[in-house]
Amino acid sequence: MSPRRNGEQDALTPMGNVPEQKPGAVGKCEPTLLQLPIHGQVVKLLLHLDAVSQRLIFDNCQGGLLYEFPSVLALNQFLKPGDTFIDVGAHIGFFTLIASVMVGPNGRVLAFEPEPHNFDALRRNVALNQAQNVMLIKAVAGDVEGQVTFYENLDNDGGHALWPPGLHPFNTRTRLSPKPSTAPQVTVDAALRRAGVKCVAAMKIDTEGAEVRVARGARECLGQPELRLVICEHNRFGLFALGATSQDLLREFYTAGFKGFVTEDGSNFQEISVDRACQPCGEWAEKFNTDRTENIFFLR
Repeated sequence: MSPRRNGEQDALTPMGNVPEQKPGAVGKCEPTLLQLPIHGQVVKLLLHLDAVSQRLIFDNCQGGLLYEFPSVLALNQFLKPGDTFIDVGAHIGFFTLIASVMVGPNGRVLAFEPEPHNFDALRRNVALNQAQNVMLIKAVAGDVEGQVTFYENLDNDGGHALWPPGLHPFNTRTRLSPKPSTAPQVTVDAALRRAGVKCVAAMKIDTEGAEVRVARGARECLGQPELRLVICEHNRFGLFALGATSQDLLREFYTAGFKGFVTEDGSNFQEISVDRACQPCGEWAEKFNTDRTENIFFLR
């Protein structure tokens, strides 16, 4: 995959550093503006550096680096003007707005984000970028439509889930003060029908272990031959918390005609074998079996 398009040497390079800010309680510092030049335009993101995941985005976009570069690289390879991109678990809009530029004014982006604070930040960032090709959906994406219990993560603004985040040893604050609420749930297939979308080029799914449920509610979409790329988080702890396994996740996509790959640098991809306990071969095997998360790139 090539990070360049049409000779734009800095197409995927962040611009500008800002003064260091110390993390604190979420919402107690002013948002910081991060600017990312993408295909001759500038994507602007307002980030609260006291929020764990937003701080991670900021820190990984310094010194010429880019947050989740292999994923951005893949989108740059597969998305073209006029395409439709689906962002399930859109957070504050990092991938939503990058894809918005890549698909252009004649393309579309559908962004699903159920958590109220993240959704408000997403909406502000979309408005800041005047991204008129983005449709926001304030709902959980799952396998059936209705109401579900959704849990806020007080330790990580990117870790809200359909299971109590306090179960994870990292989330000490959340374990002491669990915050369940009721949220609407939709399926990707039904949402696409309501939006009049008939063809999707690429999708990203990051739902803290609910990826199997999302895939089951998107089987019509996954069956489209035009859909050639799905970037899917592999969160073994979250999968287990929702009664699923890595095998379940891979089988959903392999049944739809995809093959799964993992990479660290965006250039060396290793295929994952469902038959061998969903493990990749070689040096990735040990990492794939830990509680860390990584993205699986489903291609066809």
